Amino acid sequence: MKKLLLILGLSGFIFASSIYNEGLIAFLHGNYKVAYEKWIQSCNIEKSAWGCFSAAELLEKGKEVKKDPKKAQLLYQKACKFGLKVACKK
Repeated sequence: MKKLLLILGLSGFIFASSIYNEGLIAFLHGNYKVAYEKWIQSCNIEKSAWGCFSAAELLEKGKEVKKDPKKAQLLYQKACKFGLKVACKK
């Protein structure tokens, strides 16, 4: 999971929102809870597809946040709606 998020995150790093980038930095430092919080903010406030997708990945795996597959699915759908095609396949 970490490798997947790293690849996806870095591919969107330049174009992503500042809140998303704060989450990515927290993730890379192993602070998954802060990463989740930042990505949820990015998803909800900035309408960032990457923020929704990345938060969903953490919820799906239960990495330092309570595992919640239903909420993860809703976030994948939101990311898809925001144009992230990979999220549409989740």
